[in-house]
Amino acid sequence: METAETKTKTKIEKRTVLSVLNIGARLLVICLVVAAVVSLVNEVTKTRYAELQEQEKANAMASIFGAETLTYTELGNGVYALKQGDEPLGYCVESTTAGFGGEMSLMVGFDLDRTIVGVQLLSHSETPGLGAKVNDAGYLSQYGGKTGDLVLGEDIDAISGATISSKAVLAGVKAAQATLDSALERSDAQ
Repeated sequence: METAETKTKTKIEKRTVLSVLNIGARLLVICLVVAAVVSLVNEVTKTRYAELQEQEKANAMASIFGAETLTYTELGNGVYALKQGDEPLGYCVESTTAGFGGEMSLMVGFDLDRTIVGVQLLSHSETPGLGAKVNDAGYLSQYGGKTGDLVLGEDIDAISGATISSKAVLAGVKAAQATLDSALERSDAQ
């Protein structure tokens, strides 16, 4: 037999369950609305973000070669053949490497003889004031005119206190050299 106390406990338990279900349903609706808004914003900005990345690449290539107007064709794997007018100018290669602060993305320019024209960092997370010095024009300019297997401390000077970041840039440049060599060998074979 149910007593008044048992009936009251049962009612309270039902209210508690209904209350929890109600809160859960509200949270579900809120999560769905937020997910829809985030998805919509992502969809709307995706195209613009891609355009900005392409513009950043084009600006980096133009800056490396000191050219106001140039055209480029992607050869694959982040390798671009550059022309100024109808004249072949050289190549630019995108490279990604691991720096001290995380991923580092750079663009390396090569002339037609595969000599480095210049290096430009596209993005990095290096320590401001120390590792971030690898983005200074003075540091990056030492890569210009170099070719072959570069060695830190011989061909390239490291930044004092930022050896890991310096090694990362060098690794990115070497990876770009290897990628370019591979791309040109493939195109010669075709």
